[in-house]
Amino acid sequence: MPSSCVRMAFVGVISVDAITEAWARLVRRRPDHSLVLGSGRTASVRDIERMTGIAERVTTSAGESRLVILVGRNGPGYLAGLLALWRSDRIPVLVDSGTPIPELERVQAHLGCSAVLRTRAWPEGDGEGWLEWQDSASDPGGSGSGMTVPIDDGVFKVTSGTTGDPRAVMTPARSLLADDEALTTTMGLGSDDRFLAAVPLSHSYGFSSVALPAIVRGTQIIVPESSNPFGALEAAVEHSATFLPTTPAYLQALVRSARPPQAPSTMRLVIAAGAPLAPETARRFRKLYGQPVHVFYGASECGGITYDREGSAAERGTLGTPVDDVSVELEPLESEAGTEAGERGVVVVRSAAVANGYFPSTEGRLGEGRYRTADLGSWRDGELVLHGRVDRTINVKGKKVDPGEVERLLRRLPGVREAAVVALVRHGAGSDAVRAVVAVDSPNAVTVESLRRHLSERLPPHKVPRSFLLVNELPRNERGKLDYRAMTRQGRS
Repeated sequence: MPSSCVRMAFVGVISVDAITEAWARLVRRRPDHSLVLGSGRTASVRDIERMTGIAERVTTSAGESRLVILVGRNGPGYLAGLLALWRSDRIPVLVDSGTPIPELERVQAHLGCSAVLRTRAWPEGDGEGWLEWQDSASDPGGSGSGMTVPIDDGVFKVTSGTTGDPRAVMTPARSLLADDEALTTTMGLGSDDRFLAAVPLSHSYGFSSVALPAIVRGTQIIVPESSNPFGALEAAVEHSATFLPTTPAYLQALVRSARPPQAPSTMRLVIAAGAPLAPETARRFRKLYGQPVHVFYGASECGGITYDREGSAAERGTLGTPVDDVSVELEPLESEAGTEAGERGVVVVRSAAVANGYFPSTEGRLGEGRYRTADLGSWRDGELVLHGRVDRTINVKGKKVDPGEVERLLRRLPGVREAAVVALVRHGAGSDAVRAVVAVDSPNAVTVESLRRHLSERLPPHKVPRSFLLVNELPRNERGKLDYRAMTRQGRS
């Protein structure tokens, strides 16, 4: 069974002091180093240290809870906010900047956070106008209120539990640093690389791939500021970016554009994560820009899992091999005896980058260096292939339907660009119904009848969707992931 040897790069107790001390060394040795590059402006290490001092005077006034929500767009202000909270012995709770206020308040109450720190991307003037501090109510009253926060510091990455209630992945500093070390080595990133910050730094992907390297390694990051959909590549050209971490949705928009933007001649590495990258998109990107896309598979709970070192995995539908210092195993399903080559199992990750657990709820599948994902995978010639998620299984009159199986058959049809299969809950019916939401190249590319016929010839009746919906694009949330809830609410055909 393919696996990489686990080498624990970080042992013992490693606190967030290791991160702030790395930053302090950077301040001493390279204060004039331009760390953040924007449109016609830059922020040096000295500038961000000055901002951190301003923010630190504010963050030390927090209440008793160590948890403080951090909200802000990419820029030097966000880095200063992170550093200020850490130096004030707070734990940043990472929340997307576009989160609606009611949802933000729900997260704040449920986790028992003492305050919200909002940061602007770039400061204006020398005062505190670029940040805003909001204390919570004296008694948030949520599940996390009054609970003892584990002693390990780092960050809390907000996610949703199976009930839909907010929860956070408790990621200590030692896990963050282990992941940073593993990804830097695996991807061959160097001190001369310039990272394009096109992915929000509040996301686990952007935090680990962009924000942390800037703070602990002094890696230059480029912040796109244009409202142009392709402003990220424009910024990359302006500042000679070498490394582009992005999402499949962005790459798909690039290759489908009638006038694709120019890419910088300095760009040497493009990675895609957060969702499956269609083989056709990878092939079209290579043809258009003369460079491959390296797929990267990871999770908030454990950092990097697998990586495509050669740059051709996406084109053949795989996800590469385990990241350095990460062990990936396939745990047999209850109905299967083993996971030999080609057989499916639940992806299980072991590494020093695995988080401590969830807060305030707990689950046995995360912690003590091990994370049992909800992804089904198999090995193909030593590379990982995903086959959907265990928790997406649909129950149709007592018979199980694997959405991934139906999706793969739909994607084989000419004219079908993407497909997603979801469960329609039928209250009182005793079982769910299967719905297929299909993104097509053009209105006349396929018909519902042709889709149903194609599946009926290859699947038993209970696996054939009861409902089909043809759309231009599959709905996604702001993280670029498919929005399955939205697909269950869309109109029926």
